Amino acid sequence: MKTPEINLKGLEDMTDKFGMLQFANGSEPDRSKGYTLDDNARALIVASQLGREDLADIYLKFIQNAQIVDGRFVNVFNRDGKPTEELGSEDSFGRTIWALGESYKFLDEERKRIMEGILEKAKPRIENLEPIRSKAFTILGLTKLNQTGNRDMGPYWLINNLACSLVNDLDRESTPDWRWFEDTLTYENARLPQALIRAYQATKNDWRSEDILIERGLESLAFLSKVMWETKEDGQRIIIPVGNNKGGWYKKGGRRPKYDQQPVDVGAAVECYVDAYLVTGREEYLQMAEDGFEWFTGRNSEDLEMYDHKTGRVYDGLEQGSRNQNKGAEALLSFPMAALRLAEATT
Repeated sequence: MKTPEINLKGLEDMTDKFGMLQFANGSEPDRSKGYTLDDNARALIVASQLGREDLADIYLKFIQNAQIVDGRFVNVFNRDGKPTEELGSEDSFGRTIWALGESYKFLDEERKRIMEGILEKAKPRIENLEPIRSKAFTILGLTKLNQTGNRDMGPYWLINNLACSLVNDLDRESTPDWRWFEDTLTYENARLPQALIRAYQATKNDWRSEDILIERGLESLAFLSKVMWETKEDGQRIIIPVGNNKGGWYKKGGRRPKYDQQPVDVGAAVECYVDAYLVTGREEYLQMAEDGFEWFTGRNSEDLEMYDHKTGRVYDGLEQGSRNQNKGAEALLSFPMAALRLAEATT
């Protein structure tokens, strides 16, 4: 398939001199809600890969400003650019390491030195990460750094240790009919198997990485896929990401919510399938990546387009028979991130 052209108008509209705003009222940026490190980290991935150094500079400076003395980060900032918390979540820490790793090879030497300074300061904190997504996001960043040859920033032993910790999480929680890392499927689920798949790819030739990384990565992806994919009455297979309808996720032994479907979950799944395809060569994963990506363009449970081609914006969520009319940063960034990864496998 040919991936649609990426329209950056929405990204530009949501970005000012300080960073990328978090929310929008409809298509209008909502300055009252301020900014998050999470969104600016994701935005750095997109801007760097598309050669928009003007935007990348804004997002990289935001990350610099968000880092505190001990190497960790503040996540949330108000409309005036002032932090609203003393310390951000470990998930936002992991996303930042991921963004720096993904962006590193696309930027010039001066910007790389800035990234290296941020990473060097953050590195002592990495070994003690506990939340599963923070470990997964960090693995995604370290493996990309490793691929660039910067193995001081992305050492094999650290990637392997984090990945083995995820395997332990998976084995501890799994039962025969629940092959997952925790007792609930929540948000950006596909980042977890993706991290194991990438860790295997990064360490398989140069480290005593056991096949358990790829085995567990594909096993957990198979479980997640079984949950997410359905066949419509017309025979078309569609992806239905785990929803958060009325504040509930999919808990083991419970019922899976089908709505509110989030673009960030679809984007994560597409990227994971791309990595699975690149590592295994299995065409089924590429087909799932392509079919999953079409969720944005109307191949979904409600037959509604989620991506606005004219503005480059994405609706915040898919409801039963409708769309969340707001078009904030997280949703907007999910589309180009997935499109860029898919292009790696199809060009």
